[in-house]
Amino acid sequence: MKTKFDKLTKAGKRIAIAKDVLAQLRARKLQAKLGAWAVPAHTNINELPNDTDLAKLFESKQCMVCGVGALFVAAVEKCGNYHISELGPNPYRIEGDRVFDYLADRKKLFSNSQLRMIEIAFERGSGAMLPETKRERDARDFFPDEYVPAETRMRKIMQNIIDNGGTFNP
Repeated sequence: MKTKFDKLTKAGKRIAIAKDVLAQLRARKLQAKLGAWAVPAHTNINELPNDTDLAKLFESKQCMVCGVGALFVAAVEKCGNYHISELGPNPYRIEGDRVFDYLADRKKLFSNSQLRMIEIAFERGSGAMLPETKRERDARDFFPDEYVPAETRMRKIMQNIIDNGGTFNP
């Protein structure tokens, strides 16, 4: 049976995910943190059974997240069906390649270029992704003041996605 989320367009799903990130920030379920990707608090992922559903884990824990990590947590909670066994050989924390794989390749919610721009904007170009194109440099400069707190950056990125019909437009 299809859920309300399943019935949304791709852009509608991206907007719903961005709204969910904002709601989780308000509820303090997500904590914006540079370089975090997605890290459930007080949890050693390596000690959990391989069949642990990440959606249930995320629902029960506060998570430290980067820009794309926040989208990942919200998307996994909405889409489900992603288990620890799928995280690869080093499941101590959820790394970027798994986040991109889930959001862009597996669920086709965001393009790789959108995810790169979101991550570059959040990390201000000093994280795992370095700006390579003009659009990515625009994303890096989305926050001209380097002292904008991480949570404020995350909120503005998510609001930008909502305001632009499901697309991040720096």
